[in-house]
Amino acid sequence: MVLRALEEAMRTSKTEGSVLQGKLTVEHILPQKGSLEDYPYAEKMPANEGETIEQTHFRILHTIGNLTLLTQELNSSVSNGPYPEKRAEIIEHSDLRLNAWLRKDEKKNWSEADILDRGETLFTYAKDIWPLPTEVAIKVAGEISE
Repeated sequence: MVLRALEEAMRTSKTEGSVLQGKLTVEHILPQKGSLEDYPYAEKMPANEGETIEQTHFRILHTIGNLTLLTQELNSSVSNGPYPEKRAEIIEHSDLRLNAWLRKDEKKNWSEADILDRGETLFTYAKDIWPLPTEVAIKVAGEISE
């Protein structure tokens, strides 16, 4: 639901009109079972204090910046493959705005730092979809709950 809402928010007046039809599945760009050879840890790992590299990896793996939507067929074909091949297949077969950034991004690898960067980008769209409540709305909500 969140990824579909982000997809809709990323569309502009220049985007062709289309309806998300069929079943889309959530794909981890950095795979849950990817190899370190194909997906090496970030050079500068964004670790919290006292966190091991592995703990940092697993903390970031399931965050929104690492998730996208694909058809089941495309998801199955790219699932745990190396990033360059996965990127090429998504570019070839996905028309979603959620994946359009891959056309411009020419990274050879995808890492935990990249996930956090993409998460920040997606968060800007999320704030437009779900803005913080205004002071008036907070006051009204407080009066209703009393």
